[in-house]
Amino acid sequence: MSKEEDASAEQLFSETTQSLAVLIRAELALLQSALSVSLNRIFLAIGIIICAAIIVLVALNVLATVAVAALTAMGLQPVSAGMAVGLGLLVLALILVKLSLYLLRRAYRSAVKPAQNLGRDAQAIKAAYNEH
Repeated sequence: MSKEEDASAEQLFSETTQSLAVLIRAELALLQSALSVSLNRIFLAIGIIICAAIIVLVALNVLATVAVAALTAMGLQPVSAGMAVGLGLLVLALILVKLSLYLLRRAYRSAVKPAQNLGRDAQAIKAAYNEH
């Protein structure tokens, strides 16, 4: 190769490297922008969920008050009506907590079982390998 060809190849390699670096920087900027937009949307969604949860709590409070008033109108004493509604809501909450704990335990077991099986399989393969 002549000196001109070496210089041309060197220049071509340099330009290619610079172009690749520019491309990578542009891709990283695009990725950062996309992640930023996604995070903003996630935080907006979380904020909306929190607002909805607050509205649900207020609505449940109003409904509980209406239930107490309805029981009072049906002849129960206000204290008895309040206790009945309060205990009913407490029982409902306890049932939901028990259900969620059950579902969490099932999810945990279903996640752990494949890992345990994988460990046993790895030990069996290791034992078979050591025998040979």
